[in-house]
Amino acid sequence: MFRNVLVTGGAGYIGAHVCKALKAHGMVPIVFDSLITGSIESVRYGPFEKGDIRDKSALEKVFATYQIDAVIHMAASIEVGKSVQDPLPFYDNNIAGTISLLYALDKAGCNTVIFSSSAAVYGNPNAVPIKEDASLAPINPYGYTKFFVEKVLSQLSKERGIRSCALRYFNACGADPDGEIGPRNPNPSHVIPRFLKKVLSGEEITVYGDSYQTKDGSCVRDYVHVSDIAEAHVLALKKLGGSEGAHVYNLGSETGVSVLELLHSIEEVTGKKCHYTIGNLREGDPACLVASSEKAQRELGWKAQHSSIRKILETAWHWEKNCL
Repeated sequence: MFRNVLVTGGAGYIGAHVCKALKAHGMVPIVFDSLITGSIESVRYGPFEKGDIRDKSALEKVFATYQIDAVIHMAASIEVGKSVQDPLPFYDNNIAGTISLLYALDKAGCNTVIFSSSAAVYGNPNAVPIKEDASLAPINPYGYTKFFVEKVLSQLSKERGIRSCALRYFNACGADPDGEIGPRNPNPSHVIPRFLKKVLSGEEITVYGDSYQTKDGSCVRDYVHVSDIAEAHVLALKKLGGSEGAHVYNLGSETGVSVLELLHSIEEVTGKKCHYTIGNLREGDPACLVASSEKAQRELGWKAQHSSIRKILETAWHWEKNCL
């Protein structure tokens, strides 16, 4: 089994939960993060090195210092809307940064990578639930960066013997059930913490569109608890410990929840009224994304144990009220 695991973006929301899971399974997470969006308060489970993934020399030093056995690559720019408005920084950070990391990894002789991919690689799917063999047709620059890196990893498995798992997250949400870590961004892009902050402050919520071809006209998404996503990374490492090649897995709850249904559930969990207005559709937003996670269940032994919408909201609400 792997011992020292480099986690790029490990000071971020999902990264911190992954680090906690790694430590719980006897591994040492070494966090490499620029702290541009990550938080030093979330680095609690292993050593920390500040740096940018586009800096190959800094990465090479970390590989040499800690004798890295495997990499979990999570450092990325993630806001879909911003990627549409200003794509070049996304290509720079997400693509050029990943190539820089792969150079350092290859030079160090490390051949195991878990990559944080996204349901955004599917674009507007032809059918739901979405399986991994569905066509990949991203409709925004963020999704394209994930698509591109997946293709690079697939090629490198043949050309350099690099073993990889690309984990296609659907909507990561919730917070650590123990209350140790959670989303810390004061202006979150993720829908649930954004809505909960509005509820706490009594502000009005904007729902982006009510004319999608969905059950109530609002976007439908598959919400999966961040702790379940974290556990999948541990299982993916075990998979790569005895498997060659490049693998892809969806991580979702397999349940679609519309934005309007989400608001109703927030009212039930918080006991507060959600005041909202309908805004314009956002460019780059697919109407419906719901996962089939059957492959991850079958090949990794993964189960989404915390991903009912109520459990997600209860942990997220507890974090917003009591832990930030």
